[in-house]
Amino acid sequence: MEGVISQGPLFIACLVLLMGVVIVVHELGHYLAGRWYGVAVESF
Repeated sequence: MEGVISQGPLFIACLVLLMGVVIVVHELGHYLAGRWYGVAVESF
């Protein structure tokens, strides 16, 4: 684990990027499910 954390800024940048992708995909699932069931969606 020490080798991974020693990468410092690269590790943090990759973590933030991947978490952003996961969150967008997750929220897109909520959006699509809402649209499927006819729920009015104000914004994404």
